Amino acid sequence: MLTDCHIYEVDKYDVGNGPGIRTTVWVAGCSHQCKGCHNPQTWKWNQGKPLTVELIDKILKACEDPKCSGLSLSGGDPLFIKNRTGITELCKTFRTKFGSTKTIWMWTGYLYEEVKDLPVMQYVDVLIDGKFMLDQKDISLPYSGSRNQKVIYLHADI
Repeated sequence: MLTDCHIYEVDKYDVGNGPGIRTTVWVAGCSHQCKGCHNPQTWKWNQGKPLTVELIDKILKACEDPKCSGLSLSGGDPLFIKNRTGITELCKTFRTKFGSTKTIWMWTGYLYEEVKDLPVMQYVDVLIDGKFMLDQKDISLPYSGSRNQKVIYLHADI
């Protein structure tokens, strides 16, 4: 087991969380607990399956599909304090296996300025940051749920 990180669900063929067909990992645990959250069932951190080397292998196997554009990390919050070590290991292993041929997208309630120096950020291609704010909800936005959230492209080659 990789620290306290738990995976709520893995969706092998997701088209709603980033461009193309993606493997989306729904992480358990969130301290933000935003009013109107789309996934409140993922807030409790110790539910689902513990992230293990074997589970990372299964996730990466799903990403091998030629139709898969990459890995999307949502939740819960992948950067919830108990998830950081495990999610960093998942992203590092993904990047070692796929290089820049597939992308990593991550959604977090933290602001980029709060997390930009975390080790995991070297592996993430696109970060959608900020808490969901019900009073700023906007369903017309691509990849985010409220106007305060930013879609940040961390690598110019994307």
